[in-house]
Amino acid sequence: MSERYPIVDIVRRTLLEQLKPFGPEATEVVLLYVAGVPYWGDDERYLADAMQVVTSSLTAAIQPTLDALDASAETHRSRAENLQAQFETFQREFEKFRQTKTDGKVH
Repeated sequence: MSERYPIVDIVRRTLLEQLKPFGPEATEVVLLYVAGVPYWGDDERYLADAMQVVTSSLTAAIQPTLDALDASAETHRSRAENLQAQFETFQREFEKFRQTKTDGKVH
């Protein structure tokens, strides 16, 4: 812990806790970038600069995961559409069968 710059340590500890859901790799990337943010003796300036770095580095760190999730979602959406079309075809075919077997009389 840095006794000269406590805000730097507070930001680091907070990021360690807040970034847990994004995984250790993303956390490490963000912390490396934040470590490069200089502290000039102004806590507010440091926080503003650090948060800007956090936003951009976290976005870059999780973009591959977001892209993979988007691709997976598209695959599942396509599969769901295909299954829905198959089900609708089955329903039409069954209704034709039912109409044929009951000579048009619905029971």
